[in-house]
Amino acid sequence: MKKIKEAEGRGRPRDVTRDTVILEVTIQGLVELGYERLSINEIASLAKASKSTIYRRWSSKATLVADAVAYWMEKSVPLETPNTKSLTDDITLIVSVVPDGDAFRNAVTVFLDLASVGIRHEELRSAISHEILEGRRQQLREVINNAIARGEIAASAKTAQIPNMVIGLILVHMLTDRLCGRDDIHRLVESVIEPLRKKP
Repeated sequence: MKKIKEAEGRGRPRDVTRDTVILEVTIQGLVELGYERLSINEIASLAKASKSTIYRRWSSKATLVADAVAYWMEKSVPLETPNTKSLTDDITLIVSVVPDGDAFRNAVTVFLDLASVGIRHEELRSAISHEILEGRRQQLREVINNAIARGEIAASAKTAQIPNMVIGLILVHMLTDRLCGRDDIHRLVESVIEPLRKKP
């Protein structure tokens, strides 16, 4: 998610509190209306802001929605990178942490909606990949690099697709109402990681 900060340069300083309000009402609108029914007019009305205020910050509804979901995820499930000294345990922790209560139900509603729309909406699909998923990919690359640094897996191991595989597992874990227990996740992750380990 882009960092919320005051605009630099000439003119009146940007009111960063407006950014937060706009992001919050965008999430509210996504939960209540869904992506296709939610309009910039609706977001502007909920935020008590003008359309020009929104378009000065985001170039389109797709980029605003992706930024709002990234902001929401950072609040609900902060990107804290584990370091348990075990790659399997680190990835299991990343997969197992999902929102609770209403936040969980709202997340499922929003992700199902965005996944459906994104199939036929290239700009939204690209924004989701860049703004929402890239943070998780980077977190997973970090735990993989930590494993390489401590000699758990070889630097030559083919790990490029591991982040995308794990993100898929996170989405399945959420969309199946967390039917996968941590032990199940651990076994599944271990089946992926085991072939990468250095053999004695």
